[in-house]
Amino acid sequence: MKKIILFFALISISTISLIAQQDSLKNGSFEKWSVISGAYEDPDFFYSLNFLVQFGFDETTLKSTDAHSGSFAAKLVSKSSSFGAIPGLLCSNFMFDQNGNPVFEKNLIPFNSRPIALEFYFKYFPQVGDSALSQIVLTKWNSTLSKRDTIGLANWAFADSVNSYTKAWLKFNYVSTETPDSMGFIFVSSFDGFNPIVGSILFLDDLQFTYNGVGLNEIIDQEKIIVYPNPAQDFIQIINSNENSILRIYDLTGKLCVEQKRINEQTKFKLENLNEGIYFVVITDEKNEIKLNQKLVIIK
Repeated sequence: MKKIILFFALISISTISLIAQQDSLKNGSFEKWSVISGAYEDPDFFYSLNFLVQFGFDETTLKSTDAHSGSFAAKLVSKSSSFGAIPGLLCSNFMFDQNGNPVFEKNLIPFNSRPIALEFYFKYFPQVGDSALSQIVLTKWNSTLSKRDTIGLANWAFADSVNSYTKAWLKFNYVSTETPDSMGFIFVSSFDGFNPIVGSILFLDDLQFTYNGVGLNEIIDQEKIIVYPNPAQDFIQIINSNENSILRIYDLTGKLCVEQKRINEQTKFKLENLNEGIYFVVITDEKNEIKLNQKLVIIK
């Protein structure tokens, strides 16, 4: 059980997938829901953490009549119980092995196109200090090296309250010219899976891929830089920083322990040279203006 909950600390590599058929999404409007094993309800072609009701947790992904269009939307709620707190989550496949460990290969589904973005409508009611988070990873099997290559990535993090449905885009950053053969996908109501902030609520509706750039130039940058997981053990992942950003990590005495220039939103920084303890992560832009200053807990 502990391994299942702590899975969220692995969110940066957990390309949990949303069921798709080639280049489209099934049930992206969340109109179809089914009762699973007579115990909980999930949207068709999606999975959630609702299976944990069998272990005493509450459902954290709910069918809501507060929809952008149609009759229903998905409502993701970060909740607590006597067993611990978990965020609301949407994904496609039950991704754990018999020991409760997340398995990368279980998360990927067939997908063989190169969309510009995933567009969707959302509302968000965060608790103080919380952010909603989403990530899509497109991959392709490399038969020569017997491993999966990353073809494209899309990240989205949002921290502000949004009281009415608003259109958003997960824009893809392609790192290869290849066409992917698989996709992984995740939405969570709280970005910190170790310690989700109870009470944060994310509504989602009308998810679909877009293959043209209409409207993308109108996006208002409401995203903030996210550093996760926190607490961290082996690495931190950075989302929404630009290529000229500078990462600095200080200890409690104010000593500079790490400085790395030209980080970007795909930066994954290893913590192998830092001891267990409390640190402060500071990210500045090219003008040396502080864009992020937050506490980081490292557990070895």
